[in-house]
Amino acid sequence: LYYRSASSWKTTIDTEALTFYDDDASGRPGDSDPFKGELKSPLVGNQTGEGVIVPLFDSMKVGKGKRMPYSQFVKLAAGWHYMESASGVDIAIRPLNPEYVKSGKVQLAWSGAKPTAPDQLVIQGKGDYQNAIFDVASGKPVEVPAGEYRVIWGRIVNGKGARTQMAQIYPSENSESFLVKAGETFKLEMGGPFKIDFEREGDKSSTINALTVCVVEKSGCKLVGLQGLPLDCQVMAAKDDSGKGKKEY
Repeated sequence: LYYRSASSWKTTIDTEALTFYDDDASGRPGDSDPFKGELKSPLVGNQTGEGVIVPLFDSMKVGKGKRMPYSQFVKLAAGWHYMESASGVDIAIRPLNPEYVKSGKVQLAWSGAKPTAPDQLVIQGKGDYQNAIFDVASGKPVEVPAGEYRVIWGRIVNGKGARTQMAQIYPSENSESFLVKAGETFKLEMGGPFKIDFEREGDKSSTINALTVCVVEKSGCKLVGLQGLPLDCQVMAAKDDSGKGKKEY
């Protein structure tokens, strides 16, 4: 979860500068598998209370652009390139054939109050593009190789000091992957309406496992570690599981 680098490396491809940051403090740039560190967070609830594996990212910067998660697939001035950490400190890079690697765009459409919008929202490709990782939190279309993607992490931060409002975003078992088609823009619909989710346990349907209680946004991702974040939630009540005659409070 990148905030500030332990160390960094700089290089130049043609006339374009690239900076790599060792944010997971592994001692090498360009770690492309964010889940290999097996970091577990107890905030992402499960019934055992052991937590689940969450991602650790290295990051990079292309030219004077903004800092972004490290991705083996990167768009430079000369087109799409593939980067790979060939040794402890070396990065090997090669251009990709545009006839085979097509691209589309992902645009985040976040609904809800402005303070709930993510500062970072990271998506990861699947299959051949499992090492394609991009931040789409800006709300602007982000160009990515065409293929299947999923949300793997996000962060919401507002205010400073004692007034800071925070939350983290993680996928759940109900989160679905999405397909980015070549030459098209996929609107990633996320945000409100938010709901409180949990798992029941035991023989009584009214028994709730407190370790699983969390807030879920409409695409199925969990919002955890909430600190003062103003979420607009409604409470619905009904007499039975059918939901007939339900009332909103």
